Amino acid sequence: MPKQYTKRLTSIRINNRGKIILPLIYQKKNYRCLFDSGSSMFELLTTNNLIEHFSITPNVDTIQAQAWGKMHTLTSKILPDTVTLAGAAYPNLKIYADYRTEAKIINCLDCIDAITGNALFWDKVLAIDFKYRRMAIGD
Repeated sequence: MPKQYTKRLTSIRINNRGKIILPLIYQKKNYRCLFDSGSSMFELLTTNNLIEHFSITPNVDTIQAQAWGKMHTLTSKILPDTVTLAGAAYPNLKIYADYRTEAKIINCLDCIDAITGNALFWDKVLAIDFKYRRMAIGD
């Protein structure tokens, strides 16, 4: 692990499928967030049922995205407070909700509340230490 990241290390979980579960803190509440590089166009993704736990603000947009040959309609909200994800702070994140995420969350062996993908980390460097279950997010 590069030395510049050792001060930023945060403990992560690795589920028995080898998936990374990141600690997410929002409004002083702890959540579990699956890191899924396949969810690359979304900063944060959750279910229609869980989005109200994160924000009661009005929807800011609705988009359609194609996945696995099917069109999906997703709504989004801006999170008015800063999200801390794996030790890094992110203000004004956009969170998306989609019914198909419900199945993904239900099928995950760990109980998770959200999924994050590449969109949040385009301009970051991720250092993941699978052996000691740690991660650092750098600029």
